[in-house]
Amino acid sequence: MIRIKKTRFVQHTCYSLLSTGRVSSLRSSLFTYEDGRNFAFYNHPEYKPQFLGDKTLKFSNKNLEFQARSACGNNIQCVFDIRTTNKVAIGKATKEATEEYTALIRNTDLQGNGSG
Repeated sequence: MIRIKKTRFVQHTCYSLLSTGRVSSLRSSLFTYEDGRNFAFYNHPEYKPQFLGDKTLKFSNKNLEFQARSACGNNIQCVFDIRTTNKVAIGKATKEATEEYTALIRNTDLQGNGSG
């Protein structure tokens, strides 16, 4: 199996490439819209995603950042999810899931050699 190292460069490069195929007008959109909504309602070309690999996860709400750092400790997935959703409970669930996964991996024989 070939593994591609996830790096900030790869994530940003993929985003840039995908952005070139972005729908740019109502005429090129294949979607139908509910009453009161149109292409312009959903089109936000100024939006730039924040990637998990980014060195600093920027919070606009300092109180939420404090809550995230307190709840998550060093679990970057937890911090990322709180930053993305603005919901501490989701971050805590992520932290719990990653801790369970890590424990499971530690206790599983991944090599298939019967030890562990």
